[in-house]
Amino acid sequence: MKMGLMTLAAVAVLVDGFALGQSVAQVNSTKPVDTPSQTANVVHTQEYDVKVLRVVAAEVSESGSPVHLVEYEYEFRGRSQVNIRGLGDVSAKGRLEYFTFDPHIEFRDAVAGKTIAIVPLQETIVFGGPGLTVDFPKDTELSPTIREGVWTEPMSSFHDNATRVLARYFPSGIAAQEQDKVESYKTQYKQMDGLRDHNVIGEVAVLVSHPFRTEKARFYFHVQYAVRESRTKSPEFHPASREVITAAEDLIDRLIKELQKTGSAQQ
Repeated sequence: MKMGLMTLAAVAVLVDGFALGQSVAQVNSTKPVDTPSQTANVVHTQEYDVKVLRVVAAEVSESGSPVHLVEYEYEFRGRSQVNIRGLGDVSAKGRLEYFTFDPHIEFRDAVAGKTIAIVPLQETIVFGGPGLTVDFPKDTELSPTIREGVWTEPMSSFHDNATRVLARYFPSGIAAQEQDKVESYKTQYKQMDGLRDHNVIGEVAVLVSHPFRTEKARFYFHVQYAVRESRTKSPEFHPASREVITAAEDLIDRLIKELQKTGSAQQ
């Protein structure tokens, strides 16, 4: 992962101290409790609360596209689950952290799909110079080959399992996107270990998309990957060799097996 002035961990330390005490707007207690009290990063009603703790602007290194690292807490009372744009169905209460290309967080009814709340995002810290850069692949870099897996538990539990598995394989975070009612989790590039040629640097990133072919007790998800290769003495990328492609395909095989594991199979 390529970074700007500082690593993501360093950003997290700085932003925590800034956002929690100084940048999150406070709820206006003079409003009636049944009227949404909302500013950037905060929304409150009798039915739900959302508090955004961290919004850090970043830039995708290759494309220059703006993206934000967000972290927030939320609770929707009287519901078991909600739908979040880009993530899909999740528990109705939780704390999440991911990258988003959207200027807001949109919560929807998990059954009807109707919008419940939209929370505008405002940066909680602004860099004085070059900021954070992240290394998500372009869509054109993804392999046209689509691998398919199946999930046989409730849809809301797929998010928890998928993000847990992806964090283990790709700890630098995911970007959540939505297009045509399909949610996608895109990882940043990571360097692969175990290549025989120690002068070769092989990197891989993945895109996990769902749901597809939804049936009564299951749905299918798709996995695509991007792979690139460089040399230890040259920063330029070259077409990936067979060794690097094979290493990436082996990683995808393991990843899909873990993505398909239900809660009982993980015990």
